[in-house]
Formats: sequence, C-alpha cells, structure tokens
Amino acid sequence: KCFPGMAQAVCAAIDSMEINGIVGTLAGDDTIFAACRSEALAGEMVITLRDITKK
Repeated sequence: KCFPGMAQAVCAAIDSMEINGIVGTLAGDDTIFAACRSEALAGEMVITLRDITKK
C-alpha cells in the first residue's frame, strides 16, 4: 500500500532495483503487487523492501 497515485512510481522503482527473485510488478492506484519466483525469495524481498523503507 502506498500513497494514492504513487503505485506506478513505486513499481518502476522496484523494477529498476533488479531485486533478486522479482519477476515483475503490477500497479494499481495505491497498491502494488510483486511476483516472485518462489516463496523463499518473496520473504527475502519483504525484508529488502522493509530495510529500504526504514531509511
């Protein structure tokens, strides 16, 4: 979940980061979806994104 109208920018940023295991992203208005290659890689992605957003 992100600010209204910002999901496309968030997905573009995630795509440009080339995070290991992310196959692609989809953007709504304020919601993003990231498809991962496996459940384990999804867990790693969550940790990576949480670390980034804490900065």
